[in-house]
Amino acid sequence: MPGCVLSIRGHFDVDAALLASSIPGCEAWREGEPSAQGEPWQDSGFSVWASRVGGGLQDQAEYVIRFLEEHKADLLGIVALAGVEDTHLDFGYDCRLHDEGVAMQGDCLPARLVALCGELGLAIMLSLYPTESCPD
Repeated sequence: MPGCVLSIRGHFDVDAALLASSIPGCEAWREGEPSAQGEPWQDSGFSVWASRVGGGLQDQAEYVIRFLEEHKADLLGIVALAGVEDTHLDFGYDCRLHDEGVAMQGDCLPARLVALCGELGLAIMLSLYPTESCPD
């Protein structure tokens, strides 16, 4: 699914972290509560869309940079909390292999995005999604 999701998880008070934050639209879970699959969560955390732009990484990156800059102070505070263990952005983007004129798919993230992620302690995950033109 194209778009970019920010996820922060670990063993921390997610409700207190989000209450002190101005990041909108977060979906939180709490350690010990049942997940959608019925099993209890093994950690606490939240996820939020940093970009809902579909398609390529370049378009998404512009929106994600604005999101990170707008919420930088909140994110610095949250990632510094004791118990926060996993912080990452997950970029979902489309496979372009076998589109007309595409022999190899290569994508590049802007240096500003990489620098911001480093400053905020965020890992970057790239999730390539198949399309009709992608090989099986």
